[in-house]
Amino acid sequence: MRALYMAATVCLLLAAGGCGSDDGPGGCSKYTGNIGGVQATASCTFEPLQSHTVMTCEITSNPYGYIFAADMIGNRGWADMVEKPTGTRMRVQVDMTGDGFLLTVNPFGHPTYYRFTCS
Repeated sequence: MRALYMAATVCLLLAAGGCGSDDGPGGCSKYTGNIGGVQATASCTFEPLQSHTVMTCEITSNPYGYIFAADMIGNRGWADMVEKPTGTRMRVQVDMTGDGFLLTVNPFGHPTYYRFTCS
């Protein structure tokens, strides 16, 4: 019974996107943003699990490329984002918003914020 309750809770957190869907909140899986003055695109999938949701995103922006998988609890998650092709890792915080997500790079030091909206 507890497992069913946890699964239902996760589904409610993703209510607009549906349970078991690749789409995130609001039915969105593609987002646009800006990295260093250059347009960026984030392609994301969402996998609801019993205790949390895994949000996996690939962000592309000429010449940048990044990938991360965040463990989302509610509307917030944490991940190590990897820069492609160098393999450089950076800690990020992901906060889902009503129309996308806010990506905070280096949330424990000198943070940099990037906003992505559903496209």
